Amino acid sequence: MAYRAIVALILLGSVLPAAQARPTQSLAEIRTSVQAFVNELDGDAGQVERVEIDRLDERLRLPACGEALAADAPNRREGSERLVVRVRCPGPSPWKVYVPTRVVRSIEVVVAARPVPRGSRLDAEDLRTARRTTTRLRGEYYTDPEGLIGLQTQRSLQPGTVIDAGQLTRPTLVRRGDTLLIQAGNGPVKVSMQGRALEDGTRGERIRARNLSSERVVEGEVVARGRMRVNY
Repeated sequence: MAYRAIVALILLGSVLPAAQARPTQSLAEIRTSVQAFVNELDGDAGQVERVEIDRLDERLRLPACGEALAADAPNRREGSERLVVRVRCPGPSPWKVYVPTRVVRSIEVVVAARPVPRGSRLDAEDLRTARRTTTRLRGEYYTDPEGLIGLQTQRSLQPGTVIDAGQLTRPTLVRRGDTLLIQAGNGPVKVSMQGRALEDGTRGERIRARNLSSERVVEGEVVARGRMRVNY
C-alpha cells in the first residue's frame, strides 16, 4: 500500500507542473497583429495585395499577453516591400518578437488600351488604367491618362503595356525656320505678327523667333502648332 502511494505521488508530481504551467501566446494572434499593422501602412504607396509573413518557429513559447498586442516597424523605409515588424506585449510580463514580412502592393497605372504605333500622338482611346504590382513597375509611370493625351510615342506600344516617361515625348509644334504667328500682349489687347522660328519647340517650351516686320528677336512660349505667345 505504501509503495502504491509513493508511485501515485510521483505520477501526480509529474502532472502538476504541466497543469500549473502558464498559458502561452498564440502564434496566430502574433501573425494577425502583423497583418493588421501592415494593412494600415503607406496608403499612398498602393493597395496591399497580400502580406507574406515568415513562418514563426512552432517551438516559440511566450507568456500569453493579457493586453492587446502592439506592432510597429522601427527601421522600415516608406513604401519598402520588405520590413521587419516588431510585435510587443505591453502587459505585466512584457516580451517582443521580430517578424520578417514582405508586403506586395498594387496601384492603378496608365497602360496602352490598344496597339499604338511608334510616332503616334496619343488620344483618349489609346489609354486606360489597370492595376499592377509596384514591384513590376520601372521608371516614371503615370496614374492619370488625361495628362498624356497629345504626347507622342517614341516606340510601339502593345495592349496592356505600362506607359512610362521614357516611351513618350512632346511633339514638336514649331521647327526652326518655320514661319509662325507671334501673339504679344496681356489682357484684352493683343497684337499678332508674323515671325520666323530660330529653334524647335514643343508645347510650353520657350523659344526664340525673329519678328519679320521689325527684325527684332523675341522669346516666347509655344502654345500651339505654328504659334507662340510673348508677354510684355
